[in-house]
Amino acid sequence: MQQHIKASWQIKYPCKYKSNFRNIIELWNDLFPGKLFVRPYDRAILKNGDVINDFLDVASQFFVKKIHITRYVQSNKSMPVEGIYLVSQYRKYFYRNSNNKRKWDSNLLVNLINRLSDINDYTVPELKGEIVNVISTNHKEDLEWLYRKYNINFLSSSRSSRAFESDCHEQKISDLEEILDKYDFNKVRNLAESIIQQLKRILIKYPPEFTNEYESLSR
Repeated sequence: MQQHIKASWQIKYPCKYKSNFRNIIELWNDLFPGKLFVRPYDRAILKNGDVINDFLDVASQFFVKKIHITRYVQSNKSMPVEGIYLVSQYRKYFYRNSNNKRKWDSNLLVNLINRLSDINDYTVPELKGEIVNVISTNHKEDLEWLYRKYNINFLSSSRSSRAFESDCHEQKISDLEEILDKYDFNKVRNLAESIIQQLKRILIKYPPEFTNEYESLSR
């Protein structure tokens, strides 16, 4: 969803969404039989809560040699709900009819959000229970296989008792509140103000006409 919202303001209801994670796991296992480690993505169990640090730690153990890099950019950092909301509204206002197309300015907005927002100070994205149920139902057989094969249990992750709706339609979702549990509007405003201040510091390097144009858009 986070990747999709960077290029579109609308999100499709996941009635037919199906990940091919099982095929990917089986392909890698065919290439490296008996040597594949399959782990759930959970920041609580990642080294320093970071996927790159965790990968380097696992690789170091596998090769029995310390592997490290001195510097890297967190290009795949997760946005908080408030950041997702800002990007969605920006895309809706400026690129309503340009879905699935990345734009340099919305990419800049995403980068600023990642730089200025500590996920601990904002709201961690959580799907609504009924959305979890839809996705879980779509992957029921593969999730059961994952549990049997690798003892990774996502079968009980649903947070709602609402049954899967057989009349589910592939409708567009235009409001994030329909798919995400909550966001804090005061935090949205604070994050937006931080972004505007950062843009002003960036735009001071450019001619006045560009600065005036961007300042008018930020009001």
